[in-house]
Amino acid sequence: MPVDYFSLGPLGDPIGGDNGESEGVYPLVGKPGQLLKRYKAHCATAEEANRLDWLIERAALASAADRAMLQAKCCWPLDRVTDGIRPAFGVLLSRAPDKFETTMLLSGSKTKRIQLEVDWLASASEKCERRRIPVPTFEERLLICIDIVEVADFLDRHDIVYGDWSYANAFWSVGDLSGYVIDIDGCGYRKRRSVATHNWTDPRLGSTQPADGLTDRYGVALLLARCLTGIRDVEPALAGLRRLARQHGATELSTLVENGVTAQVREDRPRVGTLLTALRNARSSTSRQQRSPVAARPDNGVVGWRKPGGSSPTVSPCTPAANGRPVTPVTPSRPQQVRPPAVAASRYPSRQLSGTGTPPWVALVLLGLLLLLLVVVLFS
Repeated sequence: MPVDYFSLGPLGDPIGGDNGESEGVYPLVGKPGQLLKRYKAHCATAEEANRLDWLIERAALASAADRAMLQAKCCWPLDRVTDGIRPAFGVLLSRAPDKFETTMLLSGSKTKRIQLEVDWLASASEKCERRRIPVPTFEERLLICIDIVEVADFLDRHDIVYGDWSYANAFWSVGDLSGYVIDIDGCGYRKRRSVATHNWTDPRLGSTQPADGLTDRYGVALLLARCLTGIRDVEPALAGLRRLARQHGATELSTLVENGVTAQVREDRPRVGTLLTALRNARSSTSRQQRSPVAARPDNGVVGWRKPGGSSPTVSPCTPAANGRPVTPVTPSRPQQVRPPAVAASRYPSRQLSGTGTPPWVALVLLGLLLLLLVVVLFS
């Protein structure tokens, strides 16, 4: 059932103005963390209401793991809002968490609190540094992009078309290197109205044709090329990604991204799930390369071996958590038990004592007794 607009209570000052299908985005005073997005008249139709209801239901029918992912990584629409006249007066959305905000330096010493759009991931380091926006490493960019592409993969798997990938429609967090996708409420089933965004338009799609899943595959690949490199122009971004991929053992990722952006046939663009797998593989490869090597041990170079009277071997720092993000290393409550190394077989046969294997000291005692007996016999 839709929510009655007049039951929402007072609205706060708008945080988003006239933009595309929306005429304003307002926080709900009585429900912190929720927003009302009001639609323009031409988007408030019964057809749009049906589309919104279908979209809202997709999350309800998703698996528990997918629902948890959507809740954490995008603002999936919560409820359709009607005013009794317009079936799709608006939609209720979750507000992006505060962790996706940062303080940007303006001129002089003036600063401004902003939502950190992926626009800054696709910007040159010099520009970011002038505004005191942190510049992530390649490994950190992989983490952020994995979150964003997980949302895109859910959409692709369920024939939901986003159709509006751009610099402004996803955020990232400096604190935990997570990503967050917005404007999900505009998605459609298998197609949606094309959104003309400069330098993001599908080059293989006619200007009057609706966007589809193949459009999204292009948009996601282009987003990755730009956000992983900090370069906006397409060819330099792809070239930059190839260089980074060679350095970090991620050539599979750069090849797939390039195919997604440059394929002459739209159907040849890789699926979003394939891009997601390549991102995760690149993350694993990069983590292995950046792991600190264990300090060399003296003598035989055995790793983790404890010398007599010495302390326990040093435990390697941290292992990634299930989501790939670093966790604080935990000191074991007891020393690690390290299996001694196997001794290499000698190329010479081992020497054995002959006979029954009598210990050497027994033979010496017997020899002494014989000498004593000989002395007694001689001087008796």
